[in-house]
Amino acid sequence: MPPSFETCAPDAFPPDAVVVSIWRSLGRVVGDVVCTHCPTATDYLVPDFPRPVPVALERAEELRSQCGLDRVVIALAEPGLWKAEWGALREPETAS
Repeated sequence: MPPSFETCAPDAFPPDAVVVSIWRSLGRVVGDVVCTHCPTATDYLVPDFPRPVPVALERAEELRSQCGLDRVVIALAEPGLWKAEWGALREPETAS
């Protein structure tokens, strides 16, 4: 079963999540892993270092596990950038 990811706004940094920001650069769709709430994240990340999206998703999962966070979320610069082969996207859950 392919993974499922919640989306978030491009400028959001949920405290319980690693964010994979996805955008187009030089004609390619790339991803960057951002984790502002994990004090050891800089040991595992190179900021502003875009990589192929599947690699960014793998790296984000490793970091999520390493930092003990709950989830990986996706921030899309444009809605049409996501490919189904990477998994399913779902809207953010709202508190009732």
